[in-house]
Amino acid sequence: MEVQAALFWQEPTVNKLEHLRKELRSLIRFIEKNPGLILYTDFQDIIMEDPGDPKPVVNS
Repeated sequence: MEVQAALFWQEPTVNKLEHLRKELRSLIRFIEKNPGLILYTDFQDIIMEDPGDPKPVVNS
């Protein structure tokens, strides 16, 4: 597909983008409406203490 090439995105024109929009609209009907697995999490953010000056890495 032309859209996958980097050249397409380097100089997109309004006409090319409009054509792409219309093509993508025709594909929307194939997206599954089932949201799939819903995963709930209960993470807590942990703030670590300031380690001070980091030790230099020495390669031997």
